[in-house]
Formats: sequence, C-alpha cells, structure tokens
Amino acid sequence: MSMHSKNTLQMQKKFLQAVYVQSGVLLLSLQVPVSYFVFAIYSDTYIQTANNLSFVFMSLHGIACTVVMLLFHKPYRKFCFSWFGARETRKIPSAKIVSII
Repeated sequence: MSMHSKNTLQMQKKFLQAVYVQSGVLLLSLQVPVSYFVFAIYSDTYIQTANNLSFVFMSLHGIACTVVMLLFHKPYRKFCFSWFGARETRKIPSAKIVSII
C-alpha cells in the first residue's frame, strides 16, 4: 500500500517527465556531436560544415537545458512568467447547458 498522496505521485510523475526531456536535450546536444567526432576520427573523414555544426550544438547545450528547465518545471515557469508580466493561462471549466423543453 502506498503511503504517498495522489498529489505527491502526480508531482513526481511531472518531475520525472521533465527530467526525461532534459535527458533528451543532453543526448541531442552532446551525444550526437561526440558520436560524429568519434566517427570522423576513426573513418579519417573531414567535413568542415559538420564539424562547425557539431560545435554549435555542443555550445547550445547550456542554453537548451536552461530553457527546458524553465518551461517544464512549474515553479520556475510561474516565476518567469510573473517576472515578465505574463500570466499563466488557466483552464476555465466548461458549462453544460441543459434545455428543459
């Protein structure tokens, strides 16, 4: 039997999803360029454009992870939106109209 409330479990699931997205950004921004570098070294291939793009992707890793953290973690997102004067959109419950005719 679980000792955690439904709210705690829901928060943990959202946090885990955000961690998965951050891990995906890490893989895309670091693992792909490093894999290319290893391939280029072992195959003795030199493509300047691919080298430049790999370094650009690697240099954007910090910015990409920061943006993901700000967008996917609610406390950070809420603070940033309030800091820039934007309001977070709220869901308005829909009303059902029932006709008695």
